[in-house]
Amino acid sequence: MFKYMFILLLTTVVECQVSPSVSSPNAPTILCELCNTGLSLVQTQLTVLESITQNNLGSLINKVCQAAPTDIPIVKALCTVLQENLVNALVTLIQGFKDQTSPRLLCGYMNACDKNVQF
Repeated sequence: MFKYMFILLLTTVVECQVSPSVSSPNAPTILCELCNTGLSLVQTQLTVLESITQNNLGSLINKVCQAAPTDIPIVKALCTVLQENLVNALVTLIQGFKDQTSPRLLCGYMNACDKNVQF
C-alpha cells in the first residue's frame, strides 16, 4: 500500500515540477488538479490507515496480551508498552504524514497552483 502511495506521490511531484516548461494555457490548471487529486488520494489512504491502526491494531494487541503469560515480568512490560505506546506512536506518525502531504501546502509549495486557487 505504501509502495503505491509513494509512486502516486512521486508521479504527482514530477508532474508538478514539469509545469514551467509546459506552454499550454490550461497546463497550470491541469497540473493543479493533478497535484490536488493525487495528494487528496494520499490523504484519504492515510485516514483509512489511521482508522485501521487505532481500531484493529489496538484490539489485536489487547487480545494478544490477554492471552499472553503476563505473570512473566518481561511479557507484562512488553504488553504495557505495546498497549500504551505503540498505537499512539503510529497514529502520531500517520497524522504527521497527513500534515506534511496537505494538497494546499505541497501544491502551493511546488507552484502547481495559482495562489488564488482554493481546495
